[in-house]
Amino acid sequence: MNIGGAGKSPRSPISTLEMLKFWRESDLCLDYVQFLKNLAEMCKGRSFFSESKDLYDGNILLLGNWIKKLNSHIEHIPLLERSVNNVRFGNPAFRKIIQKAIQTFRIDFCDILTDNQMNDLCPYILTMFGHHARLDFGTGHELHFFVFLKCLFEISFLNQKNFKDVGWIIMEYFNIVRHIQVYFTLEPAGSMGAWNIDDFNFLPFYFGAAQLDSDDFVDFTPSDCLNQRILRDYVDEKLMFPMAFYFAMSSKTGGIQATAPMLHSVVQHDTWGEIHKGLIRMYKEVVLNNFGAIQHLEFCEHFDLQFNE
Repeated sequence: MNIGGAGKSPRSPISTLEMLKFWRESDLCLDYVQFLKNLAEMCKGRSFFSESKDLYDGNILLLGNWIKKLNSHIEHIPLLERSVNNVRFGNPAFRKIIQKAIQTFRIDFCDILTDNQMNDLCPYILTMFGHHARLDFGTGHELHFFVFLKCLFEISFLNQKNFKDVGWIIMEYFNIVRHIQVYFTLEPAGSMGAWNIDDFNFLPFYFGAAQLDSDDFVDFTPSDCLNQRILRDYVDEKLMFPMAFYFAMSSKTGGIQATAPMLHSVVQHDTWGEIHKGLIRMYKEVVLNNFGAIQHLEFCEHFDLQFNE
């Protein structure tokens, strides 16, 4: 039985723990993990300057500019007053940015993507910035962005020639979702609270540790994240791990050991290489083997899971 083909079957087929186990042991899941590892390897020792458009061209520039324009539109959306019956903390105006994302993607990419490709990709866009009904964001939504990115390689919109520049796209994605989380006050989705590495994201820490696992950043050690002055210097250099660490801590009150013990534990390691390797193992367990996240995972022709009859 084909899962996730164009209109042939449900796009989110993981409905039992048995199906979750099948997914985790599938070639598709292994291929996705390898995709993340390849991205991390590409990030090593590199900085991605989002302000310098001259560094990028072609479809990379088109994709990055789409995310940047969407980001610039956020604060033009008036926040809405919550009704007395609204039990959600997030602001309902968030739904406007999802509508804008779908609308502008269809316009900006209509001459490049086929109708079938567009229809396969839009459900990921609907999900990768947060949940439109629950007004929350978590690692499951982040997962949908990276599946979306993987699909862009599968359809040859992106290729090995511009693979080295995908770090810029990743940076722009993390920038916009942080902006969305703050402006629309989105809730953490399925948060493990203090016992998760972060309430919202996981992968900026993974890619960020890989980025710093290089002789180019030998002067910045994991424990330096606990020094606000040093951390701020590296945040200003737009490095992924310091930015993610700073953002995570800026939303908390109290000491890191009490409010983010998992994150505190991570930066106790001696090297970025240790953190990088440990985080991918952790990601496979807390995200890819998490029924709460994977039951909502979208499949399509280009990210296709097949169950045996």
